[in-house]
Amino acid sequence: FIVFTQPQQAVGISSQLKSYTRLPVFSEYTGFFSPKKTPGLEVRKGDTIGNIIEKNQQKLDINSPFNGRLISISYKKSVKNGDKLFVIGKKVKS
Repeated sequence: FIVFTQPQQAVGISSQLKSYTRLPVFSEYTGFFSPKKTPGLEVRKGDTIGNIIEKNQQKLDINSPFNGRLISISYKKSVKNGDKLFVIGKKVKS
């Protein structure tokens, strides 16, 4: 069955919304990517976001190149040079 309700008035929502510039980060390596953070977290430049294990079993930490909010991150998967790993959002000043 379908239930219809009255639309809710959004009170004070506009003051809570934030805008972000999306800054994608791409792999420079080929191997197996494993994320270590979850979307929505604030990250600082140098924080380890995940790692890549190369074919020779060398483990490489993948660090954030800047401060911001982790908007999205790839799941565990094989990656190659140029694949998108994650996106950092930098807050847009209003």
